[in-house]
Amino acid sequence: MSCSGRLKIVLITGRSIKQGRSKDTGKFFDEYREAISVCEMNPMDMEALGIARGGYIDISSPYGSVTVLATPSPDIPRGVAFIPYGMIANMLIPPDTEGTGMPRSKGLEVWVTPSVRRPQDLRSLVKSVGGV
Repeated sequence: MSCSGRLKIVLITGRSIKQGRSKDTGKFFDEYREAISVCEMNPMDMEALGIARGGYIDISSPYGSVTVLATPSPDIPRGVAFIPYGMIANMLIPPDTEGTGMPRSKGLEVWVTPSVRRPQDLRSLVKSVGGV
C-alpha cells in the first residue's frame, strides 16, 4: 500500500551468498558492508516510489530505521523486500525472541521511502546503538 511517497511492505531477511562469503573477510570491511546494505525489491514497487536502479531507500519499522541501496529483483513478489542478515537488518527486527531464542526475521511490516542519504558506516551504526 502506497501513501504519499512511501510504501508499506513485508520484510524478509535471510542469508545471501555475498553476505555469507564476505562475513569471513570481516564485518567492518567494504565487501561485507556492501553485501548487507542492500534491499532487493520488486521493480514495480521501486517504480511506484520513483526509485531508480542504484537509488537509496529508507526503511522504517517500529524497532528502528536504516538507509540501504535498492536493487530491483523480478524474483521478489510485489509488496515484499529482502535484506541479508547482518547489522542493517538487525536494526529493523524486534529484539524480543518471545521465548524461541530467535528474533522474528521474516514477515515484518515496514515502510519504505526514497532517500538521498547513503547507508551508514557500520562502525558508526554500532556506536549509535551503544556498541564499541
